[in-house]
Amino acid sequence: KEHRNVELPFQVLRTAEYSPFVVFIAAPNLQGLQDPDGSLERLLRESEILRQAFGHLFDYVIVNNDIDETIVQLEQIAEKLSVCPQWLPVSWVY
Repeated sequence: KEHRNVELPFQVLRTAEYSPFVVFIAAPNLQGLQDPDGSLERLLRESEILRQAFGHLFDYVIVNNDIDETIVQLEQIAEKLSVCPQWLPVSWVY
């Protein structure tokens, strides 16, 4: 039920009028990272919970292993969206 409350805004936004493109920024891989207080491990767990619960709503997933690369990927996605036609499901139109 808790997940249902979060999905409602997505249902409202997923219309022809808004046609959102949802990018999920996932937690980094822990390999090679220092995590003395366990906060990165907690972030990774929470990120995976979100991906499992709402992954069907994501149009694209970026793993944030490097902030500069993540920004470049977001910019590339935004550029592509601005120049390429987007397809909408029929259910969004009618």
